Amino acid sequence: GVYVMIEQVDKAYLERNFGSGEGNLYKASFGFDTMWQGPNPELYQDIGAEKKTNEEENDWSDIVELLDILNNTPDDEFPDEIEGILNVDGFLSYLAANAVLSNMDSLVGDSCNFYLYNNPSTGLFELIPWDLNGAFGNHNVSHESGNGLTADEMIALDIEEPVTQGEEHLLIERVLAVDDYMDAYLDKVADLVAGEFSPTQMNASFDDMHGVIEEAVYADKYKEFSDEAFASSLTTDLPDSDDPGRVLGLKPFVADRNAAIADQLDESLER
Repeated sequence: GVYVMIEQVDKAYLERNFGSGEGNLYKASFGFDTMWQGPNPELYQDIGAEKKTNEEENDWSDIVELLDILNNTPDDEFPDEIEGILNVDGFLSYLAANAVLSNMDSLVGDSCNFYLYNNPSTGLFELIPWDLNGAFGNHNVSHESGNGLTADEMIALDIEEPVTQGEEHLLIERVLAVDDYMDAYLDKVADLVAGEFSPTQMNASFDDMHGVIEEAVYADKYKEFSDEAFASSLTTDLPDSDDPGRVLGLKPFVADRNAAIADQLDESLER
């Protein structure tokens, strides 16, 4: 819920979720660069990722190995190689959730706001989400400048290619190019649409969390929006549905996005 927005990804978090906080943890900032630059680890310390554990050792060889596999492994060898370094099922779950939520402030959009953790318990990288305030189609929404996606494009985001066009998304592209992975990913998307992301379940969650924070929001003198905007954001686009740069209301977004995904899944089954 609300706590996930600000929860610190630190050793306590890693120990609680993965059983150990001793592995290498990297925080990806804007424009995480997956381009192959050769085997020298020193060349990868300015790729939009910050080492958050084991800083003194400054060993980036695991990141180099991951990028080597992404860039240089032939297609027929790729599944075996990537499964030896990445928790693929966990990655597909992350991807499905962010694609369904049209969260472009993440790997699927700006290649940012996630952590890579080399889990010593498994020897696999885990992808950890972080900073989720751009979810529900409300990150980098296009205005007159033409930057980003319009609100309607957020609603209609292609579930099979859930990325910002023109940007490099090598990890997503290579993983989803494997038929078995694409099938597993689409199954996860379908499960979300039928379950946790259904309007019935989401609307109940919205109402519950809205009630939890309502008093604190109204008491906050420094918030960047009005009380009226907060009250109406559950049910209404702001400023209105005729503005392509509008901020999407939560319940309308879920209903419209759910319907768009259902149509896309039907088309996928027909192919």
